[in-house]
Amino acid sequence: MTATGIHSEQLTPHRKLRILLVDERLECAKTLGRLLTLLGHDTRIARDGVEGVEAALEFRPDVVPLDIGLPEPDGYEVARRIREQSWGTGATIIALTAFGEEIDERRFREAGFDDHLAKPVNAEALIKLIGRPLSPPARELR
Repeated sequence: MTATGIHSEQLTPHRKLRILLVDERLECAKTLGRLLTLLGHDTRIARDGVEGVEAALEFRPDVVPLDIGLPEPDGYEVARRIREQSWGTGATIIALTAFGEEIDERRFREAGFDDHLAKPVNAEALIKLIGRPLSPPARELR
């Protein structure tokens, strides 16, 4: 086990992923980004919805941990815009919510989120989500 509490077998990704972290709490995003980069992933950070959409269009991420509480556009709209892209249908989008924040299940599914984590994000939980195959995106379950 490393100093971060992550087991050594988790440190080698099964495949290198393009991960776009979208969170207005820049220091938290940078910390997670550094960890994911150390784990072998190609990581980018965006601090708001506009940057998130622009970065996604340029970077075409495989995984997007996305704060739903962003100012305009909010995380739901950013997720919808990613899903509108041909490459976006295969991306894994993980909603990041404030601790205890209620998820509007209908909006969550309509936006196309695959899963969600409460903030502050537990790095080990995020790594587990990134490392496992997810069920079909929520938009396909409607």
